[in-house]
Amino acid sequence: MEAEEYFTKAKKQGINVSYSMGVLNITKGNYDKALSQMGNKNCDYNVALAHLVNEDTDKAKATLECAPETAEKNYLMAVVGARNDNKDMAFEY
Repeated sequence: MEAEEYFTKAKKQGINVSYSMGVLNITKGNYDKALSQMGNKNCDYNVALAHLVNEDTDKAKATLECAPETAEKNYLMAVVGARNDNKDMAFEY
């Protein structure tokens, strides 16, 4: 069974699966839909990723700045720096 099928079943049982469906939609290339489903989450790696792949590096950076320190966050910050042609930021992370 695919993840989406599990999420659909869970939703029918009254479980809020919006964020999980948002993450799934990132993998499908549905970035606007993903952001909509993930709601107003701040300081979240997956939300930042959705902004980044949706070519909104400013929102991706703002979202990452308050996210917990992880290797994944630092990598994504370096990617944001590279996409903005900010060598200092790219090398800082």
